[in-house]
Amino acid sequence: MTIPLPDPIDWQPHTWEEVVGCEDVVARYKEVVYGVRIMGLKRGFNTLVTGKPRTGKTCLTRFAIRCLCCQELDLLTLNPCPGTCSACRENPDAYGLFGFQNHASIFDQAEGRTPIEFHYIPVDCTADLSPKVLEDTVLSITRQTRLGLKILVIVYFDEVHDLAKKGLDAMMLKPLEDHAVIWLATSAYAGKDPIPGRSKTLNEMFLARFERFRTSLPSIQALASFLFDRCREYGITVEAPIKGTLTRLAERSGQSHYRAMRLISRVWKKPLPERHLTLKMVEDFDVGEE
Repeated sequence: MTIPLPDPIDWQPHTWEEVVGCEDVVARYKEVVYGVRIMGLKRGFNTLVTGKPRTGKTCLTRFAIRCLCCQELDLLTLNPCPGTCSACRENPDAYGLFGFQNHASIFDQAEGRTPIEFHYIPVDCTADLSPKVLEDTVLSITRQTRLGLKILVIVYFDEVHDLAKKGLDAMMLKPLEDHAVIWLATSAYAGKDPIPGRSKTLNEMFLARFERFRTSLPSIQALASFLFDRCREYGITVEAPIKGTLTRLAERSGQSHYRAMRLISRVWKKPLPERHLTLKMVEDFDVGEE
């Protein structure tokens, strides 16, 4: 069965090698995956990724979570399966993963030990997150971590700066310190400067409980190579000289793969014979801010 391609705007990496830019973030997340899945560690990786919108924060974090949960993880490359295991077939970003069986480390898998329970809890901080809802989430995490070594809990706070707006970041200080959990978070705004349009920024004690990493743009050459691979993947031909056309697209997009993929998406939606990217299209395209 062939899995249909997503809209290029929604493209997600299948391997770490496909990621362009964000070298520090990639290195950190591979360290997390190695520590959890190879060494069997269950805490000590609190990670906060910051950066401008559309620079890969959420995409890379979700890919790392997919690697953490994948039941057929390649233990050499740390790449997930192509969507064949039950964890990767789920929709964990919307609903989480609760209580499915998996091996926590290479040692569990090699020695045939009983798999432990994996729990992945996504928290959308932009949603209607009240003190009661957050308290219930923390209580759920507490109950699971008290069960001991047979449980691995991964929690992801998306747009974590919204905790400050709701005054909820202080509630997380003790859980972040005490619980054996893989805590991951992303934010477009995380630092001492006030969040635009808001009176509060994240609690400094909250921030101190994370190691912070910032997204970075790819080089023009790396992005042009990435776009060449995506055009092949989506069956799009490129006007010669191919390198010149795609290099210009990388330049015009401000080295943002998301902005560049907006034009790739537009071409991909044309009838098959017309899926041809030209230099004129690149020059005429309004890349916009997003």
